[in-house]
Formats: sequence, structure tokens, C-alpha cells
Amino acid sequence: MPLIHCPDCNKEISESAIACPHCGLPRPQYERMSRDRRQAEDDAAAARKERLRNCYIAATVLFVAAATLVLVILMGGWTREALPLKGKLFLWAALAGGAGYGVLRYAQRLKAGA
Repeated sequence: MPLIHCPDCNKEISESAIACPHCGLPRPQYERMSRDRRQAEDDAAAARKERLRNCYIAATVLFVAAATLVLVILMGGWTREALPLKGKLFLWAALAGGAGYGVLRYAQRLKAGA
């Protein structure tokens, strides 16, 4: 006969018990609480998975933006007049790359916490 955990006192009880012998929680209430808890856990897991996916998408977009800016810097002309613009573009590329790295680190911490 398999044992299950009571959602109220968390002690092991028989699966065929009508009520928990430790706290007295009746079986219908236990089944409803167990079903609600499972649904809440499933919803939380789905939300975490969606947040993780969105983080990876955001990090990818930021890394692509940073790489595009670096390519614009490298492919443009190297005249004296273009240097201030190249400096600003480099700062934007560094900012985008740093933000992408930060989002990626957050996603890794989110994944490790799952």
C-alpha cells in the first residue's frame, strides 16, 4: 500500500486513508488541496520557462545589435571626421553587449534556480 504526504501536516499517510490520522484533514479536502498545489506548481514552472525563453531572446537581440554596431564601425571610413561617431557607436556597442551579458547571466541564474 503506497504512502502519500498530507498537504496540511506533510506526514506520510496511507493512500487509502479517509482522513489524515495526524491532523484529521479529510480526504476530499486533501485531494482538492493537492490538485490546486499541483496546478500552481505547473503554472509557476510554465511562467519560469517563458521568462527563461524571453531572456534568451533578449540576450540574442542585444548581442546581434552589438555585433552589428562593431561591423558598422569596422566597415566605415577611417577619416578624422568619422572618429567621434565611431567612438559613440563603440560605446553603444559596449552597452548593448554588456546588457546582453547581464540578461544572459540572469537567465543562467533563473535556470539554476529551477
